[in-house]
Parts: sequence; structure tokens; C-alpha cells
Amino acid sequence: MKKIGSVLLILCLLCTMLPVAAAEGSVYTSAEGIMFIQMQEGFRAEAYEAGGKYYIGYGTACGQYEYPGGIDEYTAQLLLLQHIAKIEKKIIEFAAKNSIILTQNQFDALVSFSYNLGTGWLSTDCRLRRCLISGSYSEFEFINAMGIWCHVGEDVDKDLANRRVDEIQMFLYGEYMNLGIKRYAWAIFDAGEGEIEDDIVFYP
Repeated sequence: MKKIGSVLLILCLLCTMLPVAAAEGSVYTSAEGIMFIQMQEGFRAEAYEAGGKYYIGYGTACGQYEYPGGIDEYTAQLLLLQHIAKIEKKIIEFAAKNSIILTQNQFDALVSFSYNLGTGWLSTDCRLRRCLISGSYSEFEFINAMGIWCHVGEDVDKDLANRRVDEIQMFLYGEYMNLGIKRYAWAIFDAGEGEIEDDIVFYP
């Protein structure tokens, strides 16, 4: 309960820091969405390296020596929400530009997805962006458009594939805490010396 209370307190404090989001219709990540990101990222008090970059708290980017004494969970939550605010702004602008209406769970899923991977996908010609803009897609098309973003380098990362499934279930069904129940599985393909369009395919 203390963690939930501190998250809600910080959310209230951040309301004054999000004028663009408020102007676009007061769209914010829900408390459930924030807790989902916290659970997915996990908390680390000390800075750590991943992919040549440094992160701290709940996976927030930082400088290698920016926090020499580490941080507590409250500070980590504040950093998390400050970064989420930047992501919210970009998703809101993208949705407004393309006349996309997102439900709360869809918005939360895209925020989690972007927190994990960055917002570069919003300006690419990727399948996920095309699905959202068209608004016309099958379940199979959508789960693979989002699920394919599960690689570290050229290799499928199973932890990322699991997170994509959780985010897909949030987006499509509003499920935030699935208690280990997965609606989708995946198959990984090895083309050997040949070529293949997708090395992982998600399916119900």
C-alpha cells in the first residue's frame, strides 16, 4: 500500500508538469499502467549497464556516474514518471496527428512498449504504426506487429517476447495482471543459411 500511495502522490505532483498532455485532453498513464512498468522493469538502486547505456531505478536512462550513491525507490518513481510524461506527450501527438482514439488500456500498453524500446517506432514505417493508423487489422496482424519488437541485436530475447505478450494482452483485452496466464505463444524459426521474413511468429 505504501508503494501505491507514493505513486499516486507523485502522479499528483506531476500533473503541473504536463501542460501539453493536459492541453491535448488530459490523457495520462493509469496507476495500473505505471505499476505494470515497475513490475516489468524491476528496481535497482545502483546504476547498471545494458547495451552500452546506463540505467537506474526502474530502467530510467542515466549517466554512468550521475548517481554515485545510488537512489531510493521514491526517487526512482519520480524519474520513472518524468520519463513517462515525455513518452505520453509523443504518443498523444502521434494519435492526434493521425486521428487515432485510444482507450486507457491501449494508451497504457503503448506507453509501456515505448518505455522499454523508445519512441523511435512512432516515426518509422513499421507494421505496428501502420496498424494503429489504419485501425483495421486482424488479431494475428496486431500481435505480430507488436510482438516482433523482442530482439536484442539480431537475436530473439525471450524475456522481451514475454513482455510483448503482456503488453498485447493489455492493449487488446485490458489485462494488466495476468498472473502468468498467457493468451499467446510464439515459435522461433531458424533459416540457417537462408532468409526468412520473421524469425519469430506469435499466435493464440
